[in-house]
Amino acid sequence: MHLELPIELHAGHAYLTIDDRLWVLDTGSPVTFGEGSHHPLEPQLPFVAKQGAVDATVVSEFLGVRIAGVVGSDFLNRHDHQIDLTSGHYAASDRHFSAGRDYPLEFPERLHGIPTLKASIGGQEGEFIFDTGAQLSYHLGPPPTDYAPGETIWDFWLGCGSFQTQTFVKEVTFAQDAVPLRFGTPPSALADFLNTLGLHGVIGIDLISRHTCSYAPRSKRMTINR
Repeated sequence: MHLELPIELHAGHAYLTIDDRLWVLDTGSPVTFGEGSHHPLEPQLPFVAKQGAVDATVVSEFLGVRIAGVVGSDFLNRHDHQIDLTSGHYAASDRHFSAGRDYPLEFPERLHGIPTLKASIGGQEGEFIFDTGAQLSYHLGPPPTDYAPGETIWDFWLGCGSFQTQTFVKEVTFAQDAVPLRFGTPPSALADFLNTLGLHGVIGIDLISRHTCSYAPRSKRMTINR
């Protein structure tokens, strides 16, 4: 299996163009859902119109962009992927792509196919969801004392809808890298969700937005060419 598609980053979200329609690339969604009668990339896979109460119309209204749906981990975890948001190139294949520094991934059973990675903020290490559908990263607890404050923006999370959040920029340390990322303050519904699952937060699309990323869920690794 090998396919190549255009991909674009707009207002913090990554969109694949499939048959002239936009689909959000979302490692944080366990399933692909949206409009149509079958899966947009692999017709043999199960396909649903919505995840919980959220469908393509709900996501479109928040994003301000008309989308056909969301491509989730049910498809993404079956293949290796090269994601280059700077050049607008996306490829999925049964062969491995490799580029740059290594970021080990885990796929805890309790998250139903959603990936996590280890990261350290302010000297505190924890397990974070890696979510390409998230424009912001999130960290449980108050912002670190030495953070760079930013603007207040609207965000959206599948489990709790739209909300406003104060943003800040903070350096995050991974296995081989220290990277400044833009964070928001999680609303109570998101914080409760993360706490219940024993997670420390969410790492969003910012991690890969300016570099070529090779995302290899089958071998539980991701490489980023920094």
